[in-house]
Amino acid sequence: IKLFLRTGNARRVLFLVDRLELEEQADNAFKEYLRNDYQCCIYKDNREDWRKHEIVVSTVQSFLFKNKYKRVFSTTDFDLVISDEAHRSIGGGNSRAVFEYFIGYKLGLTATPKDYLKKIDPEKLSEKDPRELERRMLLDTYTTFGCDDGKPTYSYSLIDGVTDGYLVNPFTADARTEITTQLLTEEGYSVMATDEDGEETETTFSQRDFEKKLFSENTNRTFCNTFLKEAFRDPVTNEIGKTIVFCVDRKSVV
Repeated sequence: IKLFLRTGNARRVLFLVDRLELEEQADNAFKEYLRNDYQCCIYKDNREDWRKHEIVVSTVQSFLFKNKYKRVFSTTDFDLVISDEAHRSIGGGNSRAVFEYFIGYKLGLTATPKDYLKKIDPEKLSEKDPRELERRMLLDTYTTFGCDDGKPTYSYSLIDGVTDGYLVNPFTADARTEITTQLLTEEGYSVMATDEDGEETETTFSQRDFEKKLFSENTNRTFCNTFLKEAFRDPVTNEIGKTIVFCVDRKSVV
């Protein structure tokens, strides 16, 4: 951002986020690093005088509300538009409309880029289902930002983060069961079941079927027990620290 502003390639920068927490975090970071050179503001707090700032931070939702991005802003108000968590901002049609409305340079930041064209033959898919190809191209992070070779313009690896002191290396806790071990094999996990006619049939499941077609209470209990045993705890209160649990769907969380 500083390079764009200093060289005159941008007069004003828009930094889009999709969470209020990220909005405040970005604003604080910009003010810490750039306060001696440029002014930064959060749009909702400066609706009347946002033009006085070189860097404007906002949630996508704020710009979307009653099509504010079209009513309040012109397409040339921002010469550089940066989308945080870009895989989400370009995924939804409305959010993408905000991002594409401005004609300035576009930069996307994400830790989980989406490669929706991987192992896809565009020509064959175009002949078979043109709309599916279009959908994949719109969702593909690399295509949107001109990285047609499937490689990001710039990457900051886990090793870099650990070396610089921002991250720590992960460790793996062993929570394998007989079922999960077999699910990960090429043969999969097979079970015998009795059908309506009273005949026994064999059904084979792969890892993709776990918690979708195959449910194992004992396996999930093993996961939970391993987590309770291995999770980091507060040294004073002994409470388990902040944790992210990835589930198949929202119902699984409940």
